[in-house]
Amino acid sequence: MTSETKPIYMVVPCYNEEKRLNLEYWNELIDIAGTKWIFVNDGSTDNTLNLLQGIKNASVISLEKNVGKAEAIRQGVVSTFEALNQDDFSFGYIDADGAFAVEDIRKLVRIAHDSEYHFEGIWGARVKLAGRNINRRDLRHILSRVIITIIGLKIKNLPYDLQTGLKIFKFNKESMTVFDKKFETRWFVDLEIYLRFKMATQRILKIWEEPLNNWEDVSGSKVRGFQLIQIMSDLFRVIQISARTGKK
Repeated sequence: MTSETKPIYMVVPCYNEEKRLNLEYWNELIDIAGTKWIFVNDGSTDNTLNLLQGIKNASVISLEKNVGKAEAIRQGVVSTFEALNQDDFSFGYIDADGAFAVEDIRKLVRIAHDSEYHFEGIWGARVKLAGRNINRRDLRHILSRVIITIIGLKIKNLPYDLQTGLKIFKFNKESMTVFDKKFETRWFVDLEIYLRFKMATQRILKIWEEPLNNWEDVSGSKVRGFQLIQIMSDLFRVIQISARTGKK
């Protein structure tokens, strides 16, 4: 990476993360070369905001009320892009639970900065290959694969791991129109970006999926019954979005 390379702005949506927020972990991530970090406090009711404000060399955006992961990411990305006022913009987002290894994040950042990789999306993928340490709860993994299988019946040529919470994008002003309006779902922000990109540019988002070496299913991420109902509702909604964009 040269001194002229633009940094990647990493957005971290946070909602009531007081018990899981490992400041040592985040301080290590903030030191990754070629990155800048924006934490979005999504209307937390615990001590999350105070903890975030104690992280050095990071920006904090605080929302008055909880708007959900998708909208928190959107607001973090849009506010940063507008403040920079430039034609092209590299950004990403990562879950706040600390499930991703620092070295995997460094690897994705290096790929995103490498001029030999002509991709608009660099996504981490939780693939349980030999020699990798990918620990997912069986029920959650099965639910995820069922959902992706259902989506795949309607939307072809999708990446393997749609819902991993570590993604980087390299967009220009045209593709940034993806973020002009609120997302219609709370659980499928990744897929909405994919579909909106197709609508904005009339082509498919070029994605490089990089298998992760380590990933740990962190406690506290449990999907509750009422959330499962919301997920299924969002599933049908995203299929409707696909129909509108012509990706059936």
